[in-house]
Amino acid sequence: HITSCTCKIFSHEQLELLHARSHLYMNPFVQIGSIVGYMRIVMLLISYQMQKDGFGFFAITYFTSYALDYYDGVLARATHQTSKFRIQLDQATDRVGTLMIMFIALQIDGAPHRWLLLLWMVFDICGHWMHIYIAELKNIKHKEMKTYFNVLNQYYKSPMIMLPFSLSAELYFLCYIYKHTYKNITISFFLFNCVVSACAYAKMALNGLQFVNGCIALSEMDMEMDPPVRVSSKPSK
Repeated sequence: HITSCTCKIFSHEQLELLHARSHLYMNPFVQIGSIVGYMRIVMLLISYQMQKDGFGFFAITYFTSYALDYYDGVLARATHQTSKFRIQLDQATDRVGTLMIMFIALQIDGAPHRWLLLLWMVFDICGHWMHIYIAELKNIKHKEMKTYFNVLNQYYKSPMIMLPFSLSAELYFLCYIYKHTYKNITISFFLFNCVVSACAYAKMALNGLQFVNGCIALSEMDMEMDPPVRVSSKPSK
């Protein structure tokens, strides 16, 4: 009945156009959240190309890419265009951004504590990957998934906790590059760097908990599976 009424209101050409637009609307590659994700990648490429031309433009473009990470999810939910592709694109862009800024930091001559940066990189990639993987297996949003560690539950539950730690990590890497490149450090910059450094390595510990939580969840999933049927190698009589 609804179809017949629709056909009376719209012509055949108009119905085909509406169908094409609805198909385009559902295509995850061109949804608003995915487009914002593409913009983030472009900003990362620009920031990497401009890093040698001056710290200011590099920091602005990199931080713009980071800031857009907030808006892709907001716009996707506001337009009801959430998709698994956008979620994975968002996570991949986050990790690429982290790898890029760490790669830049590791290239600085004489920069100390490089092993800490490498450790941060390992914890960040492995922790986030494991957390997203477990959420996909459980078919639940990764920010709504209950973990075995209350500190992780509180971290994902409250944006007022997540945002400062996430922001501090990005600011820590920018401060690291600035202070070891230009070396003109003021007292205020030193104090600011101490605060963001503490938050950044606290976030590294949270990434480590993500990985441990994922390992525990996987082991429990394995134990809940039916045991394999043993086939006797002895010939039947």
